[in-house]
Amino acid sequence: SVFIIYVFPVLFYCYFRQLATEKEIKLVMIMIIFSSLVIGVYFAYESYLKLSQFIITDYAQRAFEYSQIRANNESGDLNEARITMGFRSYGLLESHSISGAWIVIGAIASLALCNINKKVFRFFIVIIYALFLLISLNFTAIVAFFLIIFLIEFNGISLFRFKISFIFLRNSIIIIFLLYIFFWTSSYILGQKMSDYISNNLIAQTDSILGTLGRENISYLEIIFINIKGYFNHILMIPHSLLIGDGFSSFGLKKGGDIGFVESLAKFGLPYFIALIYGIYVLIFRSLKEIRLSKIGTISTSDMNLISLQFAIPFMMLIFISDIHYSIWSSKSILPIFFFSLALFDRYLNRSPNKKINL
Repeated sequence: SVFIIYVFPVLFYCYFRQLATEKEIKLVMIMIIFSSLVIGVYFAYESYLKLSQFIITDYAQRAFEYSQIRANNESGDLNEARITMGFRSYGLLESHSISGAWIVIGAIASLALCNINKKVFRFFIVIIYALFLLISLNFTAIVAFFLIIFLIEFNGISLFRFKISFIFLRNSIIIIFLLYIFFWTSSYILGQKMSDYISNNLIAQTDSILGTLGRENISYLEIIFINIKGYFNHILMIPHSLLIGDGFSSFGLKKGGDIGFVESLAKFGLPYFIALIYGIYVLIFRSLKEIRLSKIGTISTSDMNLISLQFAIPFMMLIFISDIHYSIWSSKSILPIFFFSLALFDRYLNRSPNKKINL
């Protein structure tokens, strides 16, 4: 199982780095879009049934039973949130985090393939996927989606250069207005019970970041420090894991908590974790600079260069943002796309002819 999940996806990097045709790369993105729409529609549908109609779908019940069989666990120790009323939907995949991440990945692929000059259609894509996420109620995916759209699609990254464009202001105002309309009309569309649940859930999640978390009166920042403290205690017990990590089995620090980057650090070890973070940061930074230079005509790039980088950049940003809460990169449905994105960086950034971009 570990071999299939963690080693087999490397073949995606090997193939798409050189051997795949551009048509095949586009086909992968099209299938990502199709899959994300299936996942998003079902996620929103199941969320509506569970939170508004108080119905547990047959799929959710069978998925939970399958998890019990795989874990050889019939005693009820597994997390029963998937089949419990009053909890958000899990969607088609193993957790709500992975299902939510796939919606974001679908939005990224759709925007990458859509012509940059088709502003109205691109805006329509943003609205559709935003509605999927809001109804599905995965807060981490919602935050990641809006940050990515703000920075990449609305050119919010220009704020770091102390510039504010008219397009950025216009799109931001429209998005805020449409979200305001959605929340005011949600009770008519989704029902009062689900509308109240969405509002209360978003407020509670916001409070958990800015203030308190439920009855325990613990802020999210405190949860991060608690997890970091747990990691240091783990290091004191197994010192060599600081350098080489725990690996990808169940050995070592307990996985599945609320802070993903601590678990990633424990898996890789400190040196490799820092190298990995820095390497991906450099790829994102260089790619953003190349896209900006291509838009102002300083360098010339092919359409496939832009399509590939416009997919790979926000995907890596999604991995980073998600790891602040739940790790998603190690999921068997996402890790192949991670290596696919690395292949696109290598193919269209580092190997582009007649280009030199200084860091």
